[in-house]
Amino acid sequence: KCDCYTCINFSRAYIRHLFNTNEILGLRLATLHNIHFFIWLVKQARVHITSGDFLSWKNDIIKNWN
Repeated sequence: KCDCYTCINFSRAYIRHLFNTNEILGLRLATLHNIHFFIWLVKQARVHITSGDFLSWKNDIIKNWN
């Protein structure tokens, strides 16, 4: 469901291969994905804080991670 550069252009299997072979590209791609995710998370949190439904959004996010 992620629309970051890494997820659009590379498969999880390829990224796993990069990690298993200690290729630096695997770390770079993972970093790009993680930064994209945290930027998305903060933007969404800001939207839900402003609209006043942060607590229910937060609970949904946590439930979906588990």
